[in-house]
This record gives sequence, C-alpha cells and structure tokens, in this order.
Amino acid sequence: KIIDPYAFDGCTNIKAVVLPASLNTIGNGAFYNCYTLTTINFNGTVEEWNAITKGSTWNEGVGTYTVKCTNGTLNETGSPLN
Repeated sequence: KIIDPYAFDGCTNIKAVVLPASLNTIGNGAFYNCYTLTTINFNGTVEEWNAITKGSTWNEGVGTYTVKCTNGTLNETGSPLN
C-alpha cells in the first residue's frame, strides 16, 4: 500500500515498474534519480492513480515517463495521452 521515501533512490537501471491498484501512498523521493524510468504500469484506473497521496518529490530526477492505467495513459505531468 505504501512505497517508502527514497525506496528506489539511485536505481538507475529501472525502466519500468508495475504498481498495484491497492497502492495509496508514494513517499518523497521514492524514484529519486531513476532517470531511465520510462513506464509506470498502474493496475488501477486513472482516477485511482490521481487519488494516491504522492510526496512532493516522489518523481524528482525521473525523466520523461508515462503512467499506464487500466483505463488510460498519462504523461509525467498527469495529462492524458491521446
């Protein structure tokens, strides 16, 4: 349900992660400097993704990525992709 702060700090080889729909918190710096991360596969809806409490720096140091949900895909700013 929780990804701890700085859980993946500096894991520079992570390209994709799969997160469960039961996730409700992503801590500060959870993916800090995971600059190769390009895809977050979230096993819930866009609405559930948006409801997750995310620390203000949860994605600091991550480059361009998409969040693939069961009912749509978002870019790193949270905007839907067409």
